Amino acid sequence: MGDWNMYVGQRKKLYKYSILVCPLYPSRDIPSASSNLVVFERIEINSGDTVMLPHDIQQLHLKHCYGARSLNDIRLRDAIDLKECTMEDFFDLESIFSSKYDQLKKLKSLTLRNLGDLKVLVGVGESSLGTFSSLKEIVLCTCPKIKKLFAADWALHNLEKIEVNYCLQLEEIITETEGMGTSNDSIKFNFPKLKTLILSNLRKLKGICCENAVMVCKSLQVIEISNCPKVKRIPLYLPQLKVDDEGKLSPSNTLQEIRVRTTDWWESVEWEHPILNVKNVVQPLLKFCNRYNLKWGPAVG
Repeated sequence: MGDWNMYVGQRKKLYKYSILVCPLYPSRDIPSASSNLVVFERIEINSGDTVMLPHDIQQLHLKHCYGARSLNDIRLRDAIDLKECTMEDFFDLESIFSSKYDQLKKLKSLTLRNLGDLKVLVGVGESSLGTFSSLKEIVLCTCPKIKKLFAADWALHNLEKIEVNYCLQLEEIITETEGMGTSNDSIKFNFPKLKTLILSNLRKLKGICCENAVMVCKSLQVIEISNCPKVKRIPLYLPQLKVDDEGKLSPSNTLQEIRVRTTDWWESVEWEHPILNVKNVVQPLLKFCNRYNLKWGPAVG
């Protein structure tokens, strides 16, 4: 990485750039850049190595890399304009951040795919309050060792999309922090901008959040909970769900679609609401997966 660091230290400021760092033949699907992009592919990043980044970098992609235990092995402190971070097929990575990064306040998108050793997003004992305060989208796919996704005290008020697929050990999306379970009052996690929630093929997922908690999502448009057989409760409170005098959804409703794998699971799952019988109200929005062509559609009798 010595040549790369020398280049970063000496380069002139560019208006827009896409830089690929790859010692072998790169993949064919190099991402297109809408802003300043650096791609590391098939690079060994050892703990203690200094990997410099341009201070004006906005997109960072790491593919087929290895060696690093977390992104702390890369000088993210200088990447104050980083908005998008994608990691794919990254070996040895156990956490995304082993300590908090208050400098990454502009990070909006985090995509994690095929991270075989990933256990947590942020190291134990660290807060993500500054790191994820602007995050709008998180996608987590095929990370077989992670068990918990978010801590309850994280600031995630700007999240618009949560998508989690094929994480075989994942047990809970939001895990309560110490002292939260001492009150009998219902705990509310506010996600005011969340539009899309996709949870699929999570065989060990027991719950979206703890039993005495709900997610308040006033902007939610799409819900998918498919092939999550251990989930017995949908803890979503949707203030936008209103009905007219005939019991039909009001035009002010933002929810457009609910996708579930089977009718059996849907009939067995609980969905509590302080006013409405939610499952009856949202019936027109339901779509089920046809096991023959894997397309979503209304239930077949």
